[in-house]
Amino acid sequence: MEEKKLGLRNVISVSVGLVIATSTLVQLGQGAGQAGEMFIPAMIIACLFNMITMATLAELNAIMPNLHTQWERYSGFLYRTTSG
Repeated sequence: MEEKKLGLRNVISVSVGLVIATSTLVQLGQGAGQAGEMFIPAMIIACLFNMITMATLAELNAIMPNLHTQWERYSGFLYRTTSG
């Protein structure tokens, strides 16, 4: 079986993701501590808004699949310039 290794790009991506996730979880804990039990319904409402937004964006992407976002153009530019 072939041994898999993580490259520098993968390690940086995982590290940045963990830092962002940790800060998000700390903020959730602080909000729950300050707001008490009313924090849970607020998070449920925020989750519903996020789900509606995701569904809207998915439908928009299905309607116009050939249009690229600014991030896709930028990340494609970065990938082409850094990949040699």
